[in-house]
Amino acid sequence: MPFRDIVGHAPVLALVSRAIARGTLPPSLLLVGPDGVGKRTTAVAVAQALNCETPIRDVALPHGHRAEIDACGTCGACRRIARGEERLRAGEGAALDTFRVLAPDEKGSIKVDPVRDLVAAAGFRPLDGQRRVIVIDGAEALETGAQNALLKTLEEPPPGTVLLLIAARVDALLATVRSRCPELRFAPLAEREVAGLLAARCGLDPAEANAAAGVSGGSLTVALARRPGAVADAREIAHDVLAGLARGGPDDVRLDVASRLLVRAAPRTMAARGRGAAGKAGGRGAAAAAGGAGRKGAQADRQQVAARLDAMASLLRDLQVVGSGADRRWLANADLEASLTALRSAYDGPRIGRAFEAVDRARIALDRNVSPKAVAAWLAFNL
Repeated sequence: MPFRDIVGHAPVLALVSRAIARGTLPPSLLLVGPDGVGKRTTAVAVAQALNCETPIRDVALPHGHRAEIDACGTCGACRRIARGEERLRAGEGAALDTFRVLAPDEKGSIKVDPVRDLVAAAGFRPLDGQRRVIVIDGAEALETGAQNALLKTLEEPPPGTVLLLIAARVDALLATVRSRCPELRFAPLAEREVAGLLAARCGLDPAEANAAAGVSGGSLTVALARRPGAVADAREIAHDVLAGLARGGPDDVRLDVASRLLVRAAPRTMAARGRGAAGKAGGRGAAAAAGGAGRKGAQADRQQVAARLDAMASLLRDLQVVGSGADRRWLANADLEASLTALRSAYDGPRIGRAFEAVDRARIALDRNVSPKAVAAWLAFNL
């Protein structure tokens, strides 16, 4: 995919393009940022720009930025790299010398032997293009020995080869590795950018696309992993919990409301809220039944609770938009504006800040393997 077709990151793309056009691209780079925001797509664009047979000059990018050089996307070299990336994404081997990708194995690590093989291959000129681009996707998974095996190549890379290390967490990399690789930082995508991609690539209607984007954290990968039905379910339950806890009440009632986060509810319409579903449909009995699932079920439950907490954060953000009187086009859940307006007074002033902090802390606790039941119980008394 050429630079001009990548969504977001225009300043970074302009910088990389300028370096390619002027022959000043560093031989090794560290692409840092959240998962699913376009780092690997950028690596493909770099490989195409370096090998394109008919490159394009001075191409417009968003927000007034320009790409001094970009791949045409249609020549033989561009098509070979694009097909190779498609095969790699599909889990197939790609016999392509100009674009090589090393990713974590099934155990989630990158060992030293595959790295040594790549280092050995880097010593020869590419057979099917002008420049070889080696991508280590998930570089934080490199074992210590594998990182040490890279050091000499990073410091004195062979001519004709560019190494791109892709990582979400640079703290997992040795300081000796980081010091040899200039960093390019990728920010999360804007919600409108994620929503636009979902509408264009998946055919989602605007309401579904905006809802999925609102819980994506700026990651297209996260948004694509959340089916429209699952997003609607997470959002509905998150709203029910916020509405139920807004009223306060005795401890047992608050726990009962928060237990909605733990159960797999059947799809319902948003109109069903008026029948008091927050305090009834997901009672303790259903939560106890969900707790009897096996290990796979427990993992699915954890992911489900995480999705509901993300949806809750998105709704709280929209409550701030409604409360501030800002333009409604900033709402991620615009179709729920009436419901959000009804909740506004309950989460006004300092409480909205405390609610944000509580949901954030609950999400962190869930990621650290705290049981979903304990997370829900804690949240019941902190929203």
